[in-house]
Amino acid sequence: MRTTLNSMTFSFERTMQQLQAKRFNQQVQLQTGSQLTSVSNTPEKFAAAGQISNLIARSEKHQVSIDRGLDELRASEEALSFVAESLIEIRMTAQETTNATNFDKIPTLAVNIKNKLFDLIRSANQDFDGKYLFSGTKTTAESIEIPGVLPPGVIAGDVDTNPFQVVNATPSLANQSGLTVLFKGNFQSRLINTSVTSTEQVNVTADTAFGGTTGTSVFDTVVKLYNTMAFNEDGTPKEENQNYTANELEIVIESIKEISKKYDEINATISNVGMQIIRLQTMSDQSDTELTRLREFKSREVDTDYAKTVTELQKTELTLQYSLKVGSSLFQQSLLDFLR
Repeated sequence: MRTTLNSMTFSFERTMQQLQAKRFNQQVQLQTGSQLTSVSNTPEKFAAAGQISNLIARSEKHQVSIDRGLDELRASEEALSFVAESLIEIRMTAQETTNATNFDKIPTLAVNIKNKLFDLIRSANQDFDGKYLFSGTKTTAESIEIPGVLPPGVIAGDVDTNPFQVVNATPSLANQSGLTVLFKGNFQSRLINTSVTSTEQVNVTADTAFGGTTGTSVFDTVVKLYNTMAFNEDGTPKEENQNYTANELEIVIESIKEISKKYDEINATISNVGMQIIRLQTMSDQSDTELTRLREFKSREVDTDYAKTVTELQKTELTLQYSLKVGSSLFQQSLLDFLR
């Protein structure tokens, strides 16, 4: 009888421990909202949840990079659009001076061209989120360095920390105003990771945006136009009612053609940026869909099914109460009960 009683006691205690552990686990699931309360209970789910969490974290990182890249490209598109609009205005102003009836307005219109030049430089120095748009990988003021060779008459103290700058060099017959545009960035691409195996360029380099091997071609053309409108060939300022010489008129007409060409090139760049934006937006949408799918899958693996868990907890409570009642009755039996 003693052996039988010990066996019954051990079996009862084990059953009670299992029921209490089950109830505790269900209560924790309801409190935390997670099915994963112990690695020992669901090791395969813990492993799967860890893998899914890693995938979600990686996808979220790529999503952030893509969205930031999109914002930067949109800022570049806006800045380039302003440059294109300014070139139209410059071209129209230059064309106006070729009309013989407007020769008396040439010096005044030259001032407008000079002002437009500085507007163009401001657009070229645009930044997004503290990073210059068109200066390659030199995106901050701290990364801008003074060029090793400066134009005549320009000293290091004249140089600022913007990637593009108009400086006043020593005037010459080749550059009567002395206005010179410096570029202090580089032409390197900045890439983002759009997936584990893919990258995408998110910056427009100065040579692509503004042309030439120095990244200042469009500005140099505007300076040449301004010099022709504001100065005589000998370097003296133009007087009111002083018309172009035949050579000066030829330079103005050639500058108008160059500006038209630059305008077309910038529009082509804007179109390419637009295609990049569409491509990145598609990637962003796909990434968002993938993240939603992964989160839903993780939710199925991890999150508590409240209705199901509440029902199971109620069943466990009833079973536990019944077991306690049976156990109480069982262990109150006397020796005579077992001998009958």
